[in-house]
Amino acid sequence: MKNIGASIKDKLKQQARQQRVTMDFMMIRYANERLLGRLAASRWADDYCLKGGMLLPAWNDGDMFRPTADIDINGLNDGDLAGFKEMVLALSQMTPDDLGYDDGIDFLTETVADTYQREGGADGGKIEMKAKLHTSPIPVRIDVSFGNPVTPSVDHGDYPCLFRADKKTPLPMPKIHMYPPETAVSEKLHALASFGSFNTRIRDYYDLHILFEKFDFSDDMLAEAFQKTFAKQERDLPDDLPALSEEYAEENRGKWAKFNESTNLRDAVPDFHDVVTTIRDRLTTPLDLAREGSAGYSPA
Repeated sequence: MKNIGASIKDKLKQQARQQRVTMDFMMIRYANERLLGRLAASRWADDYCLKGGMLLPAWNDGDMFRPTADIDINGLNDGDLAGFKEMVLALSQMTPDDLGYDDGIDFLTETVADTYQREGGADGGKIEMKAKLHTSPIPVRIDVSFGNPVTPSVDHGDYPCLFRADKKTPLPMPKIHMYPPETAVSEKLHALASFGSFNTRIRDYYDLHILFEKFDFSDDMLAEAFQKTFAKQERDLPDDLPALSEEYAEENRGKWAKFNESTNLRDAVPDFHDVVTTIRDRLTTPLDLAREGSAGYSPA
C-alpha cells in the first residue's frame, strides 16, 4: 500500500528546493493548511475566519511569499479558549473517512494544549500541538481571538492550498471564511500604534507593503475599519506613528534586509525607507478620516 505521508513529504522537499525555502517552512505550511481543511469539513466551519500571515496565499494566487508559523483565527461569535480547545481536539481526531480524502498527516490529540490565555480587547489565546507527516514531527500553533470586528464583511472562498492541482493526488481546497484586506490593514495599523518605535514585527511592514501593492483601497472603508478595530481594543486612534517615522526606518534597515532573506523579495529587496514612506502615505488619509469621524461609523 502506498504511504501517502512519505509521498507528500517527498513532494514538499521538491517544492522547498524550487521555492528556495526550508523544509521546516514547507511542513509547517502543509500542516497548517490541512488543519484548515479539517475546520472546513467540520460543523464549526461558519464559526471562525482566518486572519494573519496564512492569508497571503489567498491574495497571491497560492504563493505564501513569507514564512509564517502560526494559524491566526478570529471567532465570529462569542467564545472562549476552553471551547476552542475542545474544537481543536475534535479536529485532530478526524479521519480520512470523515474528510473524504487522505492527506497523509496525523494531528496528535494527546499533544493538544492551551499555552496562553489573553483577556481584554479581543479575548482568546494560543493552542499548541504536534502533527506528524510520515516520521517527521511538525509543531502546530493556533492563535485565536473572539469578536474582532470585520470590515466591510467576512470573505468566503476556496483557500489555495498546496497540491490543489497535483496530477496524481490533488487535495481539495478548504472552503473557509477569511478576513478581508481592509481588516488586515486595520489590525496591522493597531500593532504599529501599540508597539511604536519599539516595534519588532518586521513582518507587518512586509504584509502592508504587499497589501498596498495588491489592492486599491477605499479611504472611507479603511477609515471605518480603523474606527472599529481601535474601539474594540479600547484605544484611541493615534495622532502620530513612531513606528512609521524616518528614524525608525533608518534604525531598522538591517532587520528588514535580514527578514527578506526568506521572502519573495530576497532578489530585489526594496529600500526600507521607501516601504515605510509608502505605508505612511497610504495610511494618512484614512486615518485622518477616522479621527474626524467622517467614515460613516461612530463607535458607541
